[in-house]
Amino acid sequence: MREARIAEAQRARAERRFADVRKLANSLIFELHDSIQNLAGSTPARKLLVDRAAEYLDSLFKEAGNDTSLKRELAEAYRRLAIIQGDQFSASLGDPKATLASAQKAAALWTEVAGVDPSNVEDQLNMAYGDRLVGNMSANVGGDAAAHLSKAIAISEGLQKKWPDYPRVKRELSREYGSLATLLDNAGQTRAALGYLEIAYAIHSAILKSKAGDRGALRSVAVLETEICGNLARFGRWSEALRLNRESLRKFEALTADQTDAAVRREMAFVLFEQGEIRSMQGDLAAALRTYRQGYTMVAPLAAADPQNALLQGDLAGAYMAIGSTLARTGRVAEGLKLLERGGDIIRRLPARESSSSDFRSGAALHHVAMGEALARKGDLVGALRSYGESLKIFGSLASQPADRKAFLHVAAVHVQEGSVLARLGRIEPARAVYEQAISLARPFASEQGDPQAPYTLADAYSGLGNLCMLEASSRKLPGTDLAHAARARLLRGKSGKPEAHRTRCRVEPRRICVRECARSSAFPRSLQRGVGQPADEQSGPCEEFLNQLIVFGERCRVCRRRPNYGQSFCSLAMGGCRYPRPLCQDQ
Repeated sequence: MREARIAEAQRARAERRFADVRKLANSLIFELHDSIQNLAGSTPARKLLVDRAAEYLDSLFKEAGNDTSLKRELAEAYRRLAIIQGDQFSASLGDPKATLASAQKAAALWTEVAGVDPSNVEDQLNMAYGDRLVGNMSANVGGDAAAHLSKAIAISEGLQKKWPDYPRVKRELSREYGSLATLLDNAGQTRAALGYLEIAYAIHSAILKSKAGDRGALRSVAVLETEICGNLARFGRWSEALRLNRESLRKFEALTADQTDAAVRREMAFVLFEQGEIRSMQGDLAAALRTYRQGYTMVAPLAAADPQNALLQGDLAGAYMAIGSTLARTGRVAEGLKLLERGGDIIRRLPARESSSSDFRSGAALHHVAMGEALARKGDLVGALRSYGESLKIFGSLASQPADRKAFLHVAAVHVQEGSVLARLGRIEPARAVYEQAISLARPFASEQGDPQAPYTLADAYSGLGNLCMLEASSRKLPGTDLAHAARARLLRGKSGKPEAHRTRCRVEPRRICVRECARSSAFPRSLQRGVGQPADEQSGPCEEFLNQLIVFGERCRVCRRRPNYGQSFCSLAMGGCRYPRPLCQDQ
């Protein structure tokens, strides 16, 4: 009898301890964490709470047994833990591997619970959400995101047929379409991705209309507007993109009335960066620079107050990259390089576990590309090639992941820029090789459903090959002139006269021979005549004067005001660029 009482007392004590641990874990994740998650500088405290909560949850997980209520509770706790540890869309701790592990535990528990009662719509929705969560987290570490998202969509579409008016079914399905859009975009199927984003936007807009003033619904619509406007801009639909961007900005301005919500302010800064990108695509670099700086003024205080927040540090590095590269494109190369170097310092300081995610690695690769472009404008061609090489290493590793086929297109675009630098160095064969490699990589994406950047990358690569032909022609002689001069003469020939040719010494390298064009046409005053350097020794490469005239970096011609298509890296004298020669068409 006494032993039975002792056993009962021990059982009761164990149940109380279990209940205490359960209560403490929930308190750490739901109460204490939620009270500080949006405060600037809260990352160290949040990490401590999360680490302790994870320990308690793991002990509870082992003892869950057949307790359905506990399994639901644990699944929700693991979901929250995953979001805190490394969600790419919120102020997380930047640990993608721990995030995936927590998401998988949540999904497994929800699946077990859903199997108990298939008629429980909430449990079925939780199972769909678990697969979506694992899919999103898998994509960030190179896992098979498509399988999980397909399963989630299949569940939600089935639920929609049974419960078409159930609000959470609509929300879950729209979010799954949004996740699928991201996956398709990374696979290079941008048009299909835009279609799914528009479906999700229509669903969330209807929800907002029925729940006017709801912060969650307003935020969801604003985020989708930002994502859609970025895709529209890539298709050249700039007016629509800017209109949607302004709509999103107005919504975030309403949401940021509460100045304590750091997450919403961060999202608003992203809207500004997106607007700056659209302005940059349009060639309005002054407006782009102003908008980038507005975004920086929002991100910088958040990053300074919370130096351990991986997402905020990445945002700050991105702000420096956007402003620095824009300054370089406007001719302020030295200023731009300083900011680009500051952004690079931030990226290099990120811990290994945080910088291992696909998003951070892609950002690091784009930073190397921006550095290469700025160094090329400065004239440091060797440094530019080194930066392009670093970016190719990162994009190459990303391209090996099944979910990130778009990295191949990034590799192609970098090869085009690499080829233009090699051409300026007179390295014809290596330049031809990288141009041809760019064409082979970009061609699969140049379909109707493909990425809108692909045709521009292909055009740049073909244009680069055309320039290489002109460079090769410049080393061979024709009676009275050479092929390069003949090509330029055809471009200069006007209605009122024909150009004449005179051979002189090159102004830059006296040992080389120049061909000077004297166009009698009134469109070309004699004061604008320039020489094209040709080597006196036919075995040596073309001189700097010739290369500077042949490959012209810039956004808009000062004379004809034409702007190369978005993504075009240079305005070629021979391949569809401005028909006027340098110095009229140059980087101004």
